[in-house]
Amino acid sequence: MIVFKSMLKDQIETMEDDNNLTSTEERKLAILKYLLDLTEQFIDDNNISDGDSHTAPNGKVYLITHDSNKACYTSPNFLSPNKCFPTLEGIKSYINANNLARSHTVDTTRKSVTYKAPSGKTYIIQKTTDNRYFSYRFISPKYYNSLQAAKDYINKNNPKGKGR
Repeated sequence: MIVFKSMLKDQIETMEDDNNLTSTEERKLAILKYLLDLTEQFIDDNNISDGDSHTAPNGKVYLITHDSNKACYTSPNFLSPNKCFPTLEGIKSYINANNLARSHTVDTTRKSVTYKAPSGKTYIIQKTTDNRYFSYRFISPKYYNSLQAAKDYINKNNPKGKGR
């Protein structure tokens, strides 16, 4: 929400700098100002602070906000909007634990397995030197204790008909 507010402000400032707006552009500017007003009202009504950001070990940047109504920290970047943490350190620890840097060594003595998901996507599953299985095609680092567990994860997240 904070990012949206910033984008609206930037667009409004850009349009206001142009002294020769057409009537259509004037209407667009009025709409942008109205959206900014609604956004600011929503932020105020829900006690959303500007917060700060946190960079996870894998490089993803998360915006962290404090919700004073719930007395917790959250992030609009979370897939589940109801995740709340009582402390700033708690939310940062959660982000770090779920966004690990890829730190593993591939066991080059073993042949990689090529696996085709029901959706048609092809995954190359490799084994690490600590006997875990992974694929570079996974959106976030995930390691499995067996080849079958890695395949099960792929099947679950790539059902037939989903396309490439």
